[in-house]
Amino acid sequence: SSGINAEWPLRPGKKEIVKETLFKFLNVQTPVVVLENDVEDLEVDGDFTILPDGVRQPQNLYNVCQDVLKNNGDLYGHLIFNEAFRPNNNRNMSIGFKVDAKDANKNKLSKEENEFHEFLLQAMAGRR
Repeated sequence: SSGINAEWPLRPGKKEIVKETLFKFLNVQTPVVVLENDVEDLEVDGDFTILPDGVRQPQNLYNVCQDVLKNNGDLYGHLIFNEAFRPNNNRNMSIGFKVDAKDANKNKLSKEENEFHEFLLQAMAGRR
């Protein structure tokens, strides 16, 4: 069964809510890319899947990342990013820094985490 339906992608304005949230809490302006995790019923095109709106994923994410690096003049970052996606890249990767996810209903959150959690709940309910 597919999670993709007539309401795909997201309700109008959701990308803007995510952009505003990122700016409010991280003070960064960044593009937001829609990806679909439920790819079972999506058309496959090589290493990509085709979203219901005809966009190839995760190429859409890759392209936006490349644009951000280019627009920021980060040539070194651009080279590193390309290296990570080079075909036949069989290097072993290691975790440099890891942040475990917390279940806000089961774990005590910091003041900042609580504020962020409440903002997201309000935004999802359309009351922000």
